[in-house]
Amino acid sequence: MSNLLSGLFGALLATTLGAMLAFWIERLKLKAEVMLAVVGWADETYLRLYDLHTAKDSHYTDGKQYLEPGEYERNSRELRSMLLRNAVGARVALVYGEGQEVALLNDLRDSLLSATRKLWDAKRENWTDISREVLAMFETKIDPLRKHLERALLERGSLPIWWMGIRKRLANGPPWSVRTG
Repeated sequence: MSNLLSGLFGALLATTLGAMLAFWIERLKLKAEVMLAVVGWADETYLRLYDLHTAKDSHYTDGKQYLEPGEYERNSRELRSMLLRNAVGARVALVYGEGQEVALLNDLRDSLLSATRKLWDAKRENWTDISREVLAMFETKIDPLRKHLERALLERGSLPIWWMGIRKRLANGPPWSVRTG
């Protein structure tokens, strides 16, 4: 009888652990998928915005035409669509929760939209100032936000990165430990 109970207990334990492990692995896969979607969105939006800047710069400085006729309008429409849609933000909120990742994504989207609006409003007379402002936004706001967002998603969505974070915290000691020194 004890062998039967022992076997039953072992089977229940193995089934429970197997289900928990499968759930956890699927959750990590989902986070990786969302992370790749966010990185793809950020890359595509960034490149479209940079193309918009380059086209304006070429036009206002009488350089070689960067985009073919009609490409500028198409690029602008697609950029506007990418910045105003919230499908990527909804996926991040569903998978990661309404935390830091959503806030970073919203900050990045707002910064990209602000830079885009500056470019759309630019005229030949104010191009030098607008161009300088937008390039400064890339350097001081957009690029750091993008890196921070990608890092935050990676830390919460990748097992090796997550494990390295735990090891680092354990190596430094628990936050409640008393340090003498």
